[in-house]
Amino acid sequence: MKKAHPDDYADYAMLLREDPDLLHPIFLLRNGWCTVYVDDRTKPQTLLVMDSTPDPDVYIIGKWNDWLVPRVEDARPRRVFATDGTLKKGSPFKDMVPAQRAMLHWFDDPEAMEWDGEAQKLEYPDDLEGFPDVLWKAYETAETLLDEGAAFGVFAGEGLVSAATTYSLGQEWVLVAAHTRPEYRRKGFGEDAMRALLKHSMEELGLRPGCLTLHGDEAMAALARKVGFPNSMPSEMDLLVRVEPGNGKKG
Repeated sequence: MKKAHPDDYADYAMLLREDPDLLHPIFLLRNGWCTVYVDDRTKPQTLLVMDSTPDPDVYIIGKWNDWLVPRVEDARPRRVFATDGTLKKGSPFKDMVPAQRAMLHWFDDPEAMEWDGEAQKLEYPDDLEGFPDVLWKAYETAETLLDEGAAFGVFAGEGLVSAATTYSLGQEWVLVAAHTRPEYRRKGFGEDAMRALLKHSMEELGLRPGCLTLHGDEAMAALARKVGFPNSMPSEMDLLVRVEPGNGKKG
């Protein structure tokens, strides 16, 4: 077993059912905490990816190996995702539920987006006080988000009503997320914040932005439609496995 490095992505492509150029596995390897099980020190067999701490989502990619069990249990994940065929009969991870596939959306070309709205780059953690921590999930705190990533917001009076942030940064890609206070939705605030972030990501950071809309998150799905991401595709991680009570936190 060893830590998987993002630069070794091509070496692990054989584990992925998807085409190696698809976005989701690239995001996982470049933005997650990865370990890889290697058979005979030469052949990668399984990737175990944790996307955040604490309480991470865990992704199992490739062949089942017994070393997965204690490592997944120790991580105490909220959810465990696995590619089809990974889990063997008798696995301690039962109660498998077919997941509604998420959608990935992304921009390739800065000129594909037009925007003339108003939003400002956030610089102070206090600006994000009270917003859900999913916005800085990959950065641990709001402070590290603003130090390492970028956030744009729209204010009504003195209060922040909508914010879009870099969810995680890779070598070529950046995942983005957004949140608007419920009472201010459907007014275009989220669209302004997101478009400002997309523009900054492409023109200032030189990265290709994408977002993941999960099934049931209608607010984010609606925002993705409004922003007009020119490229979309379904994610291929298609099994949700709930950890048994006592082995981890509720899925």
